[in-house]
Amino acid sequence: MKESQGAEIGFSRKAALYDAYCEASPAVQWSLRVIREHVQSCVATGGSILEINAGTGRDAAWFAEHGYHVHATDSAPGMVA
Repeated sequence: MKESQGAEIGFSRKAALYDAYCEASPAVQWSLRVIREHVQSCVATGGSILEINAGTGRDAAWFAEHGYHVHATDSAPGMVA
């Protein structure tokens, strides 16, 4: 097994718990606000965003709901699912 496959398996196993953890973490919520505000200040609504290692796609969905065109990828099948 390649090292990257181990990471894909590990992240896939955590996918079901990932969003709940992020919702419950004040630090994660703070960082999401900071990142989203920064991206909005740099990329006009309607602009395109490429998100690599998008996890469950939560940020991609948020940006799409706010008028951005998003292409999101992740190597962990469980995160993509």
